[in-house]
Amino acid sequence: MFIGHVHEGETSVETNYAGSLFVNVAPGALTDIRSDSRRYSTGFTIIDYQDENKVINCYFKRYNHITKTFVDNTDIGENGKMTFDTPQQVRLKQIKSAQDHLKTIIDVRFDEMNEHLISSVSELGPKTIKECFILPSISDSFFEENDEGVLEEAHLSLQEILSAENDLLLFGGKEAGKTTLLFRLVHEYVERFEFKKVVPVYLDFMEIGNREIENCIKGYLSCNNDELKSLLDNRDLILLIDNLQWDEEHSFQVKKLSKFKAKYKPNSKNKQIKIIATGYSEISGVIPSDFELPDLSIQTYFIESLHTNQIKSLIEKWVDVKDSNDLDKKLEKIVDNFKSFALPRTAMSVSLFLWTMENKDRKPINNATMLDIYLDIVLQKLQGDEIYREKFDVENKMMLLAHIASKMLERKLPNYSLEYAELVKIVDDYLTKDVGFPFDAQRLVDYFLNRKIFVKFQLNKVKFRYDCFFKFFLAKRMAYNSEFKDYVLDESRYHHFVSEIDYYTGLIRSDKSLVKLIHKRFLEEFKPYDSVLKNIQIDTHFNTEKPYVREVSINKLKVTDLRTSKSKGRLTPSLKVYQTQK
Repeated sequence: MFIGHVHEGETSVETNYAGSLFVNVAPGALTDIRSDSRRYSTGFTIIDYQDENKVINCYFKRYNHITKTFVDNTDIGENGKMTFDTPQQVRLKQIKSAQDHLKTIIDVRFDEMNEHLISSVSELGPKTIKECFILPSISDSFFEENDEGVLEEAHLSLQEILSAENDLLLFGGKEAGKTTLLFRLVHEYVERFEFKKVVPVYLDFMEIGNREIENCIKGYLSCNNDELKSLLDNRDLILLIDNLQWDEEHSFQVKKLSKFKAKYKPNSKNKQIKIIATGYSEISGVIPSDFELPDLSIQTYFIESLHTNQIKSLIEKWVDVKDSNDLDKKLEKIVDNFKSFALPRTAMSVSLFLWTMENKDRKPINNATMLDIYLDIVLQKLQGDEIYREKFDVENKMMLLAHIASKMLERKLPNYSLEYAELVKIVDDYLTKDVGFPFDAQRLVDYFLNRKIFVKFQLNKVKFRYDCFFKFFLAKRMAYNSEFKDYVLDESRYHHFVSEIDYYTGLIRSDKSLVKLIHKRFLEEFKPYDSVLKNIQIDTHFNTEKPYVREVSINKLKVTDLRTSKSKGRLTPSLKVYQTQK
């Protein structure tokens, strides 16, 4: 089946066997020939079918605006060529067996993924991953020349991510939508199985623990040993790994992953088990200075903050406006309102902001107060099983959740989780020993689960639904408990609690002593660099004529004696970071 003349915006080149049917979808040869876009490039495909050995060779062509000719489309295949073998009956049976596992994903995992959404707790907002998803800009932070010789930053499309031949690692900041992106890829691989012929398996790296990767796959697909062996032998899997870590603490899990990749290297058909992973990067567009995965060949990209048009598109999915004439005006007003608070430009922040719009008494002036308003609504104002409203109000619940967060931190288990029974005991001890309330501990834990503060995983383990919830309640614990605050701010460990301190200062904006302490440590930390800064003309306020970076000389930095930071792991300026950026 040959499909062509696909218009811009709909173009995706998809060529493969769907069962025993060979399908080629290609862009139109003459549509919008004036456009120099490579993503929606004008072109065609030459199909060479060799009946004697049942092989199909495809030669992909695209229009080059410089030479005004059709040239090899090197963005597809190897130098614009792909070869497909006609699948035999045995292989068709293997594909059918692999396809059967999609039912488990659709029946079980789709609902689990939808529960991840902020909007799942009420009637507001979109209710499925596909409905709410907005693809953020994903780039490699390098600029490429287009056909006109102009440098432009290339962003990955969803189709390009799906079709990438290499393993990918997508770096992103806090709440940048990394998990939601992987969930959307699960949907895409399920829906495009006929073409991709791989079963998607989502794994949270933080939850691997001591288990083998094969056992993690079995658990996700609920398959038996024979079915797993068939999937692995035929490389009919793709791993979507969330929260990839590379520090010493997780070296054991990294070795397991490397061992798995080495064991299931490309087979005789040159098919491999690909990995698409996400990881945390504190500075946008910069690979973390401690990043090192020598045994994995992986291509890195960066998830950028949402642009204004993407924020507007997400808001449009939430806002119900009957009169289409008022839609643009209302959207623009909400976008401007969101931007005025200088909140993080992430899908999570936009969703929380839209949630908090129903609270007329408080405005989300920063990220911490936005979370505070959201949790206040969830724990107090939503309809449903509002337990112990009179004697155990929302503030009591906040204090309990803060106590639970500190206990999770103390245990230091993967994903800061607890067994359900242990969590109930912690709540019971808090109620009876610390505050003297005769309430049912299990009922309270179930209440937090129903309100989507907590989430269950691996049958009986419980964790905070989002990492930001966990860190927010640790910040709350700092406000409630001075001993815990002193623990966090200890000079040997405070740099491990950046988000918690950020949330705390957003909630308690009158704590001058903390500001003075951080400022004092800042001065001490940068004192070794005074000799460098004296030789550099620092920018004046709002001066854009000569940016600071243009005054920096790498030779000047090299000859300066920079003292090593006093505490291991502390984030300080370094030549290593500079060389990474360079």
